[in-house]
Amino acid sequence: MKKNNLNKIISCVVLVVLCAATVVGAWLGLAGRNTEYVTIHTENGDEKQALYRQVPYIPNTFNQSWKEALRPSADLGGGYSYTLTAEGADSATLKAAAKVLKARAQLISGNAITQVADGAVTVTVPDDSYNALLPNVFTVMGEYTFAFMDSATGQVGESVLTGEHVKQAYYSVNSNNGAYQVQVVFNSKGVKAIRDLIAANGASALYLTLDGQAIAYAILSEPTNGMLAFTANDWSSAFIATDCIRSGALPASMTLSASAAAEPASGLMNIVIIAAAIVLLLVCVYLVVSCGLSGLAGVWALIAYVVCSSLLTALVAVSVSWVVTVPAMLGIVLCLCAFVYGLVTIFLGMSKQIRSGRGALAAYGDVCRRQIKPLGIVYGALLAIGLLLMIIFQRGIAGIMGRVFCLDAILSFVILFVFVRVVLSCAAALKGKK
Repeated sequence: MKKNNLNKIISCVVLVVLCAATVVGAWLGLAGRNTEYVTIHTENGDEKQALYRQVPYIPNTFNQSWKEALRPSADLGGGYSYTLTAEGADSATLKAAAKVLKARAQLISGNAITQVADGAVTVTVPDDSYNALLPNVFTVMGEYTFAFMDSATGQVGESVLTGEHVKQAYYSVNSNNGAYQVQVVFNSKGVKAIRDLIAANGASALYLTLDGQAIAYAILSEPTNGMLAFTANDWSSAFIATDCIRSGALPASMTLSASAAAEPASGLMNIVIIAAAIVLLLVCVYLVVSCGLSGLAGVWALIAYVVCSSLLTALVAVSVSWVVTVPAMLGIVLCLCAFVYGLVTIFLGMSKQIRSGRGALAAYGDVCRRQIKPLGIVYGALLAIGLLLMIIFQRGIAGIMGRVFCLDAILSFVILFVFVRVVLSCAAALKGKK
């Protein structure tokens, strides 16, 4: 008797803790919260603003501040636009410039869309406000070379390496001395040319020039993994040089003519959010109708999945400045559909046994034994796809999507085969049934 009472107490505590965690997670995910406030002096007087803030992370249509945790791409969520012109440029030149400008914006903002119209190029990035670095990057021609310094004149000499020798470039900060660096990875042709330069000039200083100006240097040495690190005087020069090496030179000089907040190019994001909410609501109704009170465990599992999945995705996005593009959004919807499929499959099998008088926990156990293999294949495939994307694309948008796939596959399996079992076991213990 005492053991039964103890089981009931433990079960009640577990259910209360899980319920509280779900409610708090859902509330914070949708609304967020402010913890401390500070008074800011502005031109319009004193304003009270939040000092610490919990940003919402569940996408919804009534609270747009969730975008700070999960940033939608410029075509999904709008952003900030920069309009640039080139004097005397024709349509072909502007289209070529738009391609380069888009590549430069993506390195800074993670995503960008471009539009060529009325003799100008408009670049929209998923930012909320003006970013001074973007115009600086947009208005640089970006022609780069590598040359030695002429000791007699103090000017850079003839180019000894050019873009044809370069494979990739990265911006970094030296952890030992805090120096700003452009890490240039050379191709096989570039590595061979560097070896020839070392043989002819020894450990000389090789300068990276941008539009004819020396902005960084490196002491010639055997490239490690094909890479030489060029040290710049300031971070902006190093970053702009990296961006230009990765994107290439502009076909014409661009001038910033206007900048302003931009509206979303489409309402696809809101449509998907509303459609997903309707589908999830219908699933909840189905679970309750088909399984009665036991279906509430399925509803609870669905809410817990949405909360945990959104939180994990937001944490991944924030840690790598990931932007939710259209393919990424479709991938998230695919993960949601995979979970709903597993949830409905399990509770559909349970409903038949529950209607015949069997206990919910026993019915759940039978269904799980039958479905663990096919559902394991489904979530195993999702996990495999995620790992494949991570290996192939690494830190790119698709690579980060791979992380989301992996986390969702594991989360779906845990909620369906662990969370639901815990809830039903606790409910059965409180009722004294199996």
